[in-house]
Amino acid sequence: MPSLNQNIKTLGHALGTVLREQMGERFYALEEQVRALSKRVREGEPALEDELNTVLEGVSTPDAEGLVRAFLTYFQLVNLAEEMGRVEGSSAKQAVRKQSLEEALSALKARSMSAEEVEKLVSSVRLGLTFTAHPTEMRRRTVRHHLEEIRGELERIEDPIALEKITAYIESLWGTLE
Repeated sequence: MPSLNQNIKTLGHALGTVLREQMGERFYALEEQVRALSKRVREGEPALEDELNTVLEGVSTPDAEGLVRAFLTYFQLVNLAEEMGRVEGSSAKQAVRKQSLEEALSALKARSMSAEEVEKLVSSVRLGLTFTAHPTEMRRRTVRHHLEEIRGELERIEDPIALEKITAYIESLWGTLE
């Protein structure tokens, strides 16, 4: 399976293809300029912040909307790749997770607590469920569908037509307003 960086690169390239097709070369060049300047400012070149601000101040309202959508789509794709990497990594490691029950019991054992003391402590614990709306559940059903299809194709990236399908699903994702 490709690495996280390879998946992000594949998805970014496919998004770039969609942006050029849907928004044109001029918009794609603007998006790449904003992306590159933002990255360099974030990496420690604060002198470029004025240049980035100047570029953004001159952007039309339709281009500003396009930039927001482009970066939103990119971050959705990056999050998808990261989720895939976490699932892959967690199944490969099988390590004890911090804040797990096993970790807690190991910590109590390390404190030389007796079985009776641990039993008394555990029996005093009161648990209650709290339901919250996780941000990924707030996504529109169509957006989730497109991301699930992209995930499936990314898992089959060795297949020569997988990249075409990924690009098509990203195009559908681009056409679906949040």
